[in-house]
Amino acid sequence: MAATAILIGLMVLVGSPARAEQGSLAQRCPTYAQHLQNASARLAVSDRDAALTELKRAREAVSECVRLEAEIQGLPTMLASAHDAKGKA
Repeated sequence: MAATAILIGLMVLVGSPARAEQGSLAQRCPTYAQHLQNASARLAVSDRDAALTELKRAREAVSECVRLEAEIQGLPTMLASAHDAKGKA
């Protein structure tokens, strides 16, 4: 369920033409991009556990960006917060 909510949130975040004018996901959510770079660096030295941790942090960063952008646009934040609720349970 949380994966579906994240996927839909990502589609909303990157799918609209208005978003294309605002730049890439990496530009709009630099924390996400940094965690992906960190994960790649960890994989380069075969540190799979640290890479997985960085990928989880990247997912959390995207979720937060989706939530914040939805709030700014006055959209319901249910999609972005579905993952947050699971993580706190």
